[in-house]
Amino acid sequence: MTHILDNESYLPLFHYSSTLIVIITSLYCCIVRNFHLCRPFDKQADYFYPSRKIICWYFLVILFLVPYLFHLESLDTWLFFRCFYILYLPSFGSVVLRNYFFINVRLRIIHYTLSIGLPVLLLSPLWIIGCDGGDVLRPYYDIVSCVALILSIAVLVDLVLVTTKLMHIIQDYMYGEYSNEEDFPVRFAKSVVFIPLTLWLVSVFVFLTDSRTVYAYFSLFLSFVGITLLVFILHPHRSACTSIEKDMQKSVSSDIAIEEIGLFPLENVEITEELANQIEQQIRSVVEGRQLYLDPRFKRDDLAKIVGTNRTYLSIVFRQRFNSFYNYINTLRIEYSIRFQQDHPECSRLEIAHASGFGSLRSYFRVKMLYDAGKL
Repeated sequence: MTHILDNESYLPLFHYSSTLIVIITSLYCCIVRNFHLCRPFDKQADYFYPSRKIICWYFLVILFLVPYLFHLESLDTWLFFRCFYILYLPSFGSVVLRNYFFINVRLRIIHYTLSIGLPVLLLSPLWIIGCDGGDVLRPYYDIVSCVALILSIAVLVDLVLVTTKLMHIIQDYMYGEYSNEEDFPVRFAKSVVFIPLTLWLVSVFVFLTDSRTVYAYFSLFLSFVGITLLVFILHPHRSACTSIEKDMQKSVSSDIAIEEIGLFPLENVEITEELANQIEQQIRSVVEGRQLYLDPRFKRDDLAKIVGTNRTYLSIVFRQRFNSFYNYINTLRIEYSIRFQQDHPECSRLEIAHASGFGSLRSYFRVKMLYDAGKL
């Protein structure tokens, strides 16, 4: 790696301002994230906002960039600043996603050791040395930079594992709840899941440039990303709090079984063969008898209300007998489309797709390919 600090003509005010902005932005995000709680969930904030405290702590970690404001020309402080983001960003993403979506405490501790321990192991001594504002690390500049990059890649491995597992969960949920891809609320989920990986890639590129000016722009970019995500995530809560509160009160006051609201994994719920057969018969009678699969907006929630069984039992039956809700409904749609095409040879493919319950021609082609390949 080439150290271009000595021959780079940079603007100290711009570098100072960008760092100050990212620090102030992080403090603001920390305060908002800590105190923005919707009623009645604020009474059990740790349960309903499991990642709130960790996110706040990670926002506060940005304060470790403060020495850079006082020692802009120090090589030691710059080295800490340069290594900070490539270790901070994958650690942030891995820990937050794991804390929010996965509850296995033992495994969480192991992964936290990797995601938090490795960055702290390198950044702590660099920060202590950087606070002095000297050039002690000049002979070791390239070595420390290489070590930081290697540790960053190690932390990235854990982030990739978390992201991969989370994408499988999202996919299982989509195919278990919805019958049409157009209804999948997956675009936002995918974008949020891949934000840490994307930011890491950008941070590595910035790291390799070894340019204070590029880092200044990157700091401003991170400030923008932080504020945008905060506004995008929290804003819907204000308008949705009333309906959410009503749904929660309804669930609590009703006789719905606790497993019905999804607090336990399906593997922990047992169902007898007789009950499974009964539910399967009800599903086939309702869905196939009434041709509910022709409704492009048909969801598992709609079926649960019609059949009158709890969601957990319905999920188990779909997993055991039909592979998934999505597979079952779209198999019926394809079989209907084949019959419809035979009865109406003059119809276009678009007309066939719409008549068979598909939300778009693209979905029809995709499902038809899966059906023909025996993968549906």
